Amino acid sequence: MAAQATPITALVLLYTRMELKRRSSVIGSCSFLLVLLLSRVGFSASQPETAAAEATADRLALLSFKALISDDPFRALESWNTTSLHLCRWRGVTCGNHSGQLRVTTLELESLALAGKISPSIANLTFLQRLNLPQNQLEGPVPQELGLLSRLQHLNLSYNSFRGTVPTTIANLSSLILLDLSYNQLVGSIPHNLSSELQYINLSNNTLVGGIPVNLRSLSKLKLLALSGNNLTGNIPPEIGSLVNLTVLDLSINNLEESIPPEIGNLISLKAVYLDYNKFTGVIPGSIGNLTSLVWLQLSQNQLTGAIPRSLSHCSELQYIFLGNNMLEGEIPSDISSLSNLKVLYLWNNRLTGSIPPEIGNLTNLTNLNLYSNRLEGSVPREIGNLVGLREVLLHDNQLTGSIPSEIGNLVNLHTLALLINGFVGTVPPAIGNLTSLTYLGVSMNNLGGIIPPSIWNLSSLRTLELQSNHFTGSIPPDMGITLPLLEELNINDNQFYGPLPISLSNATNLNNIQLYENRFTGTIPRGLGSLQQLFHFDVTYNQLEARNAAEWGFLDDLANCSSLKYLQLTSNNLSGFLPQSIGNFSNSLMWFEIDDNNIAGSIPAEIGNLVSLTSVRMKSNLLTGGIPAALGSLAKLQIIDLSGNRFTGGIPATLGNLTKLTELQLYSNRLQGPIPPTLGNCPLELLDLSFNQLNGTVPKEILSEPASLPHSVIQ
Repeated sequence: MAAQATPITALVLLYTRMELKRRSSVIGSCSFLLVLLLSRVGFSASQPETAAAEATADRLALLSFKALISDDPFRALESWNTTSLHLCRWRGVTCGNHSGQLRVTTLELESLALAGKISPSIANLTFLQRLNLPQNQLEGPVPQELGLLSRLQHLNLSYNSFRGTVPTTIANLSSLILLDLSYNQLVGSIPHNLSSELQYINLSNNTLVGGIPVNLRSLSKLKLLALSGNNLTGNIPPEIGSLVNLTVLDLSINNLEESIPPEIGNLISLKAVYLDYNKFTGVIPGSIGNLTSLVWLQLSQNQLTGAIPRSLSHCSELQYIFLGNNMLEGEIPSDISSLSNLKVLYLWNNRLTGSIPPEIGNLTNLTNLNLYSNRLEGSVPREIGNLVGLREVLLHDNQLTGSIPSEIGNLVNLHTLALLINGFVGTVPPAIGNLTSLTYLGVSMNNLGGIIPPSIWNLSSLRTLELQSNHFTGSIPPDMGITLPLLEELNINDNQFYGPLPISLSNATNLNNIQLYENRFTGTIPRGLGSLQQLFHFDVTYNQLEARNAAEWGFLDDLANCSSLKYLQLTSNNLSGFLPQSIGNFSNSLMWFEIDDNNIAGSIPAEIGNLVSLTSVRMKSNLLTGGIPAALGSLAKLQIIDLSGNRFTGGIPATLGNLTKLTELQLYSNRLQGPIPPTLGNCPLELLDLSFNQLNGTVPKEILSEPASLPHSVIQ
């Protein structure tokens, strides 16, 4: 068995590398590469070079295997029924010489899209040492008969569709070194009394239940234990501390609970620990500092409390720390600065207090710093400028104060800078304009002010710019859409920007979200916005924009070409004139149309009935006249209609009773006449305001259980 140590070690390392790529959104499946490696390491068996006797039982077993394969799209088994080709030369078959006979020792058919079931007759391959069938479409149960293969050392059936339980007979495989049944649909519990020779167990991504067997402690040679993505319950048995050769422990994405046992500190060979997405409570054991070979520590998405153990600084090989979304308290230990190999530090969404230690500037290999949603105070240390390899800095949703350090401009590899929801003051440092790789810049909801430095508007890689809810002033450069050609989201609302909207907005053709509300923009809404085919939200509410004639209303004609537009909000501007009939040309995707508090006159075009996806129409406090279009009653998705504070005449259309999703109808302060349509009783109204009109008659019993006289009455 000692001969297998090197290949298994290679597999464990490969698993670790592939998990690194699979797990981190900023940093896959490993089985395919594992299978490739498995096909090249371990036991070698030469193909026959001389005529040797063939075991009839092996041929029959292989043909039985083929007989249950229902689909072989690549004709992988085409050679398996010829008498002219020795079975040891069949695809995927390797033989070894045993007492003058060539017997099958390996069956390896990975990634061939084979469909069907495994024949129980495979148990007749009595000299089989390796059975590797990953990444196919095999289904049905894993045959109990596999337990008869007493020489089997490698069993890999990963990435198939096997159902049923893990066969208990696997415990009979006393020579088994590798067991990989990951990515199937297996149920039941993990078998007890597995082979003490096992070095690699991967049962991840099934639907296994029950607890982690205590008798795993007998697997003293185990190097990898991967049970992630199941429904395992209970705790981590303290006996796991006996697995002193364990290099990878992956128990993530289960329902494990209680505390992490301090015995985990006995696993001095560990390089990677994945315990995320469970229900662990209690503190992170200080014994974790004994794991001096640890590279990856993933404890996110649990309910851990207490402080980050200072002993973590003893894990000098650590490159990745994930402790996010727990309930950790206390300060970030300054000792963490001794982890000179650290690349990723994720402490987000905890209850950490105190300041960001200046010593963090010693982590010169750091690429990702994620401290958002804590209770951190004080200023951002200027030493952060030493971390020139940083690609991501997420400090939002804390209580940080002071100015944004200009040293951030040294981080020339930065892609994401999120400083929003803090208490920063002062201005945005011009040095941020040095970050030419920046794709996300968020400083919203602070106390920042002044003019945005011109260098910011030249960050040509920027995709999201979030400046909202500050005190910024100044105008937006007219060529902004040209200098920020990749921009997708522009959120600068709730500031004091003034001047015209940039005429080049239409050049940033990837824009999908434009939020400019609550500023002091003047002039007209620029033409050409129809080129923004990704645009789904356009909000210029609470500005001083104008549209006085058909030409200036032309922006609506352009927006009608935006096939993705869902939200159009023009409330509280200086729009006047008449609504163009072209509003009927808006895409079927438009859901919100809001033009409250303007000076729009004339009637609502009947073409509004074309907007079949509308859920909200708000036009209150304008100068609209004429009748309420009956066509509104054809918009079956409408939930809100607010036409109050206008000069509508005529009756309330009975067709509004067709709106079976309508919860809010506000028509107050108009000149409506006639009775209230009984059909409104069909609507699930939660708010109905018809006050200050000239309606007459009684309230229909369909609306109120006790009708009352209605002349000049308020109904809400």
